[in-house]
Amino acid sequence: MALIEAIADHPEEQMDAIVVDEGQDFTDQWWHAIDWLLRDGDEGTLYIFYDDNQRIYRQRSKLPKGLVRAALTRNLRNTKPIFALGQTFYGGGEVLCSGPEGRPPELVEATNDQSRLKALSRVLHHLIREEGVAPNDICVLTGRRVAASCVGQADHVGAFAIAVGNQPGVDRVLLETVRRFKGLERPVIVLIEIDDINDSDEVMYVGVTRARLHLIVIAKLEVLKPLAAPR
Repeated sequence: MALIEAIADHPEEQMDAIVVDEGQDFTDQWWHAIDWLLRDGDEGTLYIFYDDNQRIYRQRSKLPKGLVRAALTRNLRNTKPIFALGQTFYGGGEVLCSGPEGRPPELVEATNDQSRLKALSRVLHHLIREEGVAPNDICVLTGRRVAASCVGQADHVGAFAIAVGNQPGVDRVLLETVRRFKGLERPVIVLIEIDDINDSDEVMYVGVTRARLHLIVIAKLEVLKPLAAPR
């Protein structure tokens, strides 16, 4: 592994303390590399943050031995209505929401790619033109690959420019996949093309909880119905 080889060649680059985020996605080989990167494996400081409800990849690994487990039981990212919807896909222990009150998630019916694009154009117009939301405060998350997304086929939706992935997007709305956006957030999230992921609690949990202040879901009626009545 390249990191292990680099540390072997340059031991002066080892660290006294390491913080790992999204630890549920690490492989056994990656933990081995982290052990090499830590200057003193017995006395060094290692923090690992992980959430089994965001384990959306196939690999499984065991956390390093000797860790002291601590449960984080307060949600600080989401408003209470977004948190409540996210909880319908959550399978862990009790979590309390310390976020503010907010507007309920908005559910918009669309049956095909053409109607999805029209609905998204209307949503963006309302957010940007009428509510004054900055375009780069909005992220459209697709359940498809970007290359297969109806949104990813053009650089505009209606009057609004779209930035894909790492493209510069100061005045653009970001388009990303639900999976690639894990660990990130935006004030406003628009979930679209989720027909293929709505049967995965982990992926839906990730998509819903990326929204800090407002969530809009554009989908078929049969997909929206369960979201309208959270468990």
